[in-house]
Amino acid sequence: MPHGAGATTSGVLVVPLTVTVSDVDYRDGIDLGCEQLAARLVAGERASTAQPSPGSFAQAYAAAAELGADEVVSLHLSGELSGTVHAAALAARDAPIPVHVVDTGTTGAALGAAVEVASTSADAGHSALEVARLAVAVARASSTMFVVESPDHLRRGGRWGRAASAVGTVLGVRPILVLREGRIELLQLVRSRPSAWRRLVRGAVEHSAGMVDPQVFVHFFDDEESAGLLAADVGEATGGAPDIVQAGAVLGAHVGPGMLGVVVIDRAAAQ
Repeated sequence: MPHGAGATTSGVLVVPLTVTVSDVDYRDGIDLGCEQLAARLVAGERASTAQPSPGSFAQAYAAAAELGADEVVSLHLSGELSGTVHAAALAARDAPIPVHVVDTGTTGAALGAAVEVASTSADAGHSALEVARLAVAVARASSTMFVVESPDHLRRGGRWGRAASAVGTVLGVRPILVLREGRIELLQLVRSRPSAWRRLVRGAVEHSAGMVDPQVFVHFFDDEESAGLLAADVGEATGGAPDIVQAGAVLGAHVGPGMLGVVVIDRAAAQ
């Protein structure tokens, strides 16, 4: 995110990750959309992802400088899940302006919220260090819980670690997963979709109750109808209307079709 005079209105430049399907590389959100990927996964194709190269970040930092930025705050998904932040750090060494590379320790809607807070803070004239601090504060104050229809996508992508062995091969079991310290961990196993649904709603209530100014998101991949129904239940339980957010193609490649999740952030952390 560029910081300084002459930056773009939103102040945000995006360096996309790559999704590979059937040996063809696609840029997330540019060459491949969520619906396209979901259809191909349902058809039995397999997908993998790759971080941007340091060169891609170098181009973005140079572009920020050309736009008139004095400094860059470079926000990234958890380094426990991707090497993206490390590629950014390599590029930052030779950037034409100072670059503050930040591992937010999260992903998905929580990362999006951190970027939004950072952009608003930069537009308000805060220093780059303050922008980074506020973004990290919101990311670290967030809670992410989700359920997948099948753990196979997470296993193949190597994003699950120790939790994978706990599920084994029991048919019909749905894992409730959480992000803890930047890693995906198993919270509990449930036997049915209704049980998973109730646990997500309860999680939204529990985490909202411990926050000063909570904002709730319902995440989904390839099941917008269920996301709407879940959002209605979460809204009734928490007393607020959640924002419904489609997972990007990179996240979708790892969680698979049918993923539903609840993300809660505390906007008071950005103070």
